[in-house]
Amino acid sequence: MLFPWISILALVSEIFDSALASPANPSCPTVQIRKEWRQLSDDQKTNWLSAVKCLSHKPRSRTFVPSHSPPDIVAYNTSGSLYDDFVFLHMEQNHWIHFTGFFLPWHRWFVYHFTKSLKEECGYEGVAPYWDWTLDSVDVYGSSFFKESSPISGLGGWGHPENDYTVSDGALSSGFALSYPVYHHLRRNWTIQPYIALAAVEPSIFPNPYVLANSTFTPEKVWNLTNSYVGDYIGFQTDLEQPEHMHAAVHLMMGGDLGGTCPASAPPTCVGGSTFSVNDPLFMLHHAMVDKIWANWQAKDHRNAVAFAGGSTQDPTYVGYPTGMAPWLNLSSPIPTDGLFPSTTVGDILSIQQLCYCYE
Repeated sequence: MLFPWISILALVSEIFDSALASPANPSCPTVQIRKEWRQLSDDQKTNWLSAVKCLSHKPRSRTFVPSHSPPDIVAYNTSGSLYDDFVFLHMEQNHWIHFTGFFLPWHRWFVYHFTKSLKEECGYEGVAPYWDWTLDSVDVYGSSFFKESSPISGLGGWGHPENDYTVSDGALSSGFALSYPVYHHLRRNWTIQPYIALAAVEPSIFPNPYVLANSTFTPEKVWNLTNSYVGDYIGFQTDLEQPEHMHAAVHLMMGGDLGGTCPASAPPTCVGGSTFSVNDPLFMLHHAMVDKIWANWQAKDHRNAVAFAGGSTQDPTYVGYPTGMAPWLNLSSPIPTDGLFPSTTVGDILSIQQLCYCYE
């Protein structure tokens, strides 16, 4: 698959190579070291969760102006919180930031600014944590990760079917309410084979419906991904984002909000899917891990470090152009944020060193 801008990347290769070869950007006053959730102290976990809940009580943004109204989402709730605004931005940009070239850079910028909002709005002083789900791939349901029941430092566990899978323990079980698609509380529903039901509707997109979700993000699968596709951004993103692989599997196995299933109280018109998955703060930990995998791949080879390609519109089949169709994106393409936080270009965030953070 050839794209007209590939030759242009060679012209900027040396510039990016020199930036990425440095251990840190000299313009950074400090470098934030992002840590795996379990490496945080209880106090650090408490501070992050408190800031997340704080954001859910802050008034909505006055600068956020949604630019899309896709038919699969509800209308913008002007009485929602600032946290809800982050949810809605992801909802209304859904068709432009998944299965397009924007997938990785958009989510990198999204997690970065969510953390920035925690700091500016709620006094958070820590780093953006990530969830290394490879550590749990043998037994996700029984992992200690989901047994942190502390009402101040715990992420909480799985919900109960008799209560619409609402999470009843951990810090997010109280004082944290969500607006989309209807007012409700956080839900999680362990689903080891999430593709069976999806394949009944879209068999061409889910050809292997009986695959176990946790089999897609083993340490071996992640190692193979980060050590393959040298200089091939399209191949790397396609592997990472394909519907039956690690990114989607982590979403879908969680069910509930991260899995994009509609609350029981939602009207029959509610459309499930990836739109309101930001409802679960695990979204930020999950996508920080996705970002870490991308950053690790970028660091493997100078050709990976400068690689970027993709289109700005989804291919309805997800097959011919798995990272999007024309109009083509390039390093100068602006990241769409609709005023919730400042925009930037893909080239400006192609390296995490440019954003003054790294991973432990």
